Amino acid sequence: MERFWFFISIFLIIGSKLFAQDTDLQLAKQYTANGDQQKAVEIYQKLFKQDNETYFPVFFNSLVQFKKYDEAIGMAKKMIRTHPENQLYTIMLGTAYTQQGNIEKADALYDNLIKNLPADQNQISMLASQFYQNANIEYAIKIFQQGRKLLQNEQIFAYELINLYRFKRDKAALITEYLNFLPSNPSFISQAENMLSTLFEGPTDYDLLQQELIKKYRKNLSNRFLLNCLPGNTCSKKNLTRP
Repeated sequence: MERFWFFISIFLIIGSKLFAQDTDLQLAKQYTANGDQQKAVEIYQKLFKQDNETYFPVFFNSLVQFKKYDEAIGMAKKMIRTHPENQLYTIMLGTAYTQQGNIEKADALYDNLIKNLPADQNQISMLASQFYQNANIEYAIKIFQQGRKLLQNEQIFAYELINLYRFKRDKAALITEYLNFLPSNPSFISQAENMLSTLFEGPTDYDLLQQELIKKYRKNLSNRFLLNCLPGNTCSKKNLTRP
């Protein structure tokens, strides 16, 4: 019975602590919304001291938001020393450098991550996802591109790159990626048609598609079905004709 009440007591203590942390977090968000920056930072700092890993992102982002770059940089460096295996802290350090205006320092950090990228599909995907979550689309793309080289597979990460190029509205890169992807995945032709039709804005875009299709066709004559996607012809039920 004593053991039972011991565990109940521990449960209640932990529950009350989590409730207090959640209350503090909501209060900090309210201070931020009201423009009381200092009080918000103080609460985030308090939460960070209680649980570094859980509250690092909100504390770090509040420091960057309120232009306390030196504090954010110092905190990120400390987390890197404590958790060198977690590359998210390096990415966020680069974010602080970027917001501070030290683009070269940020790029040096990111380039070093690419240089030391392991030939592991899961780790490559995870790192690219961390860049994406930190609103760094360019380096997410670079990670996937380097991953292809390391894994010696030009088909891998195609779907991820297609989505990133679409998000960037990089039509040339999106067309190239689709032409790399579709020959071995013809069931996605309709999806490609719909996506490109949504992004294309006029004759210039269709001319770009035609030029890339011709290049691809000449490079690999065995992929004759690609020629059917030239503007004016039909890939499937729907076509990419000029509007």
